[in-house]
Amino acid sequence: MKKNIILLLLIILIINIYGCAPAGNIVPAKTGAGYVNPFSSQTSLILYDTAKVNRAVFLYEKGLKAEKEGLLDQAITNFSGAIESAPDYFDAIYSLAKVYNKNGSREKALDLYKKAIHLKPDIAKLYNETGDIYRDMNKLDSAIESYQKAIDIDPALAESYANLGLMYSTRKYIIEKAVYYYNKAIDLNNDPHSSAISHFQLGMINFFKNNEQIAINQFKLAINKLPDYAPPYFKLGEIYFRKEEEGLAIEMFEKYIKLADTKNDQVIEAKKYLKKLDKMKITNPELKNK
Repeated sequence: MKKNIILLLLIILIINIYGCAPAGNIVPAKTGAGYVNPFSSQTSLILYDTAKVNRAVFLYEKGLKAEKEGLLDQAITNFSGAIESAPDYFDAIYSLAKVYNKNGSREKALDLYKKAIHLKPDIAKLYNETGDIYRDMNKLDSAIESYQKAIDIDPALAESYANLGLMYSTRKYIIEKAVYYYNKAIDLNNDPHSSAISHFQLGMINFFKNNEQIAINQFKLAINKLPDYAPPYFKLGEIYFRKEEEGLAIEMFEKYIKLADTKNDQVIEAKKYLKKLDKMKITNPELKNK
């Protein structure tokens, strides 16, 4: 009897704190190993209106499907509707931020990333992706700050080290810092893409310093880490072309053309190199690899 009275008092207390129960069924926050509340992790006592929750999840899933099919405007409409039904729906906020970034609406994406970070401030990749937006907006100091925050949260996030290397080598031209961050990304050895980018950029630094053999080694390491990563093939092609190692040059340029985005200007350059190499074969048939 006492237990029932205590339980009744607790229910009355909760209703007094949160107001009257919303229309529809009460949806208690789920619990259990591996469960992540997609709406807001601020309290486990939030009571959700079943109809609104179901609508939010339905629109979110429709948004995912539209995004997968490349229907970005439709995805935006669905994710926005999900957020309207459940303003703290983290997954919908994060997904909408990514879609806005994908279609070039950087400011809108940035606002949503800030909201996502407010809801879940301990997710490193949110800061890394926010840094990418700042980088694309040419807000270099803010980008660096975001990448650094990502590393503070997750010191093993190789992508953020590689991104800091890119900021310092291609934007701020502080080569010593760039080399440090590239090497950190490589030493972590937990993300082939970040390792490949870092090896490639170290190759570029040495390429411009005329350290040709070191550059070649770094480009080869980039390919070893990520064989479908196109940029090092082009640079190796250029080096082998200069060295008159035509067979290797042809192999590298052909591989680059196969892997690279066809809209990339360097694809045109690679094709021009291949034409020159064809002429070299005709005018000097004895030319061969050293």
